[in-house]
Amino acid sequence: MKQSLLKYEKFIVIIGLLLAFFLFAFIQHQRHIQFLTTGWDLSVFDQPIFLASRGITPFSSLHNTHTLGDHFHPLLLVIGPLLYKFWPDPRMLLWLEVGVAVSSAAVIYVLSKSVLKEIKRLSPIKRLLISGALTAMYLFSVGFQAMVLDDFHDDVMVTLPLTLAFWFIHKKNWLGYWLTVAWVLVTKEEFGLLVAAIGLFVIVNQKAVRIGLATILIGFVSFFILIELVMPHFNVGSFYPSGYLHYSDTNRPSLVLNRFIRHPTTIVSSFIDHPQKRYTLFTSLVSFASLPLLSPWYLIPVSQTLLIRFIDNTACDYDDSAKHSLPWPH
Repeated sequence: MKQSLLKYEKFIVIIGLLLAFFLFAFIQHQRHIQFLTTGWDLSVFDQPIFLASRGITPFSSLHNTHTLGDHFHPLLLVIGPLLYKFWPDPRMLLWLEVGVAVSSAAVIYVLSKSVLKEIKRLSPIKRLLISGALTAMYLFSVGFQAMVLDDFHDDVMVTLPLTLAFWFIHKKNWLGYWLTVAWVLVTKEEFGLLVAAIGLFVIVNQKAVRIGLATILIGFVSFFILIELVMPHFNVGSFYPSGYLHYSDTNRPSLVLNRFIRHPTTIVSSFIDHPQKRYTLFTSLVSFASLPLLSPWYLIPVSQTLLIRFIDNTACDYDDSAKHSLPWPH
């Protein structure tokens, strides 16, 4: 049995990933044909990509703006229209995000095997089983299912370059690392902050100070240039006057930074100041048997991503009493 698993390891892994892909893709197909997908989270991407595939300005009538004024995702504007050349249907986007997300699971499997290989006392079969278990935990975690079984979101597109970035960090392949950093930056404007968090991880985990500092600088500069200069350019004449449509009066970068400087403790309290946030943290940890706590440095980029969501009051269904207890202006 053990020898068979080792002999057919690649075949088993590939079949497992394909089954996961077809499972999630089928569910998304069923959701769409049963009218369970929505305009704001699917049509807002489908319309601009369809127009771009026809050589027309990628415009969203829901946001009444150029799609790059809503989110800066030039990579999606390249891949999406190419897919629509084959079949101009929103299910192509749903299947695209499923494919990208499941592909990131393959990277996690390879990365975990490589890390476990450094533990000499583990036999090959144990490394295979543990890597498979970790990959399955990822594929069927609450967060992953919520991500790929919702409507289309450009955030999902970062899963593959993000996992590859950690693979290259582990291998100290800095050329591959910088290529994936660039990949992350052209996926969505807010991922400049994620890149900055990865830079901090590189400093504390790999002791590569110059690379880490350069990454932090590139991440922050990219983020502010995109939301303050590039996106407003595409927003000229739109219904929305702001450069970044999804920033409200409570979570604009300048306001958030000012609030953190004045009240540093809110950086921590923002993670736990609402039951829904605490539930999200709990389910995220339980999905991975709390194993992330054993590798605290890897929680740096995770914490950044959660904080981006948690500082926005609109991310939770706050009642009036909860609103008055928050540290953010209303």
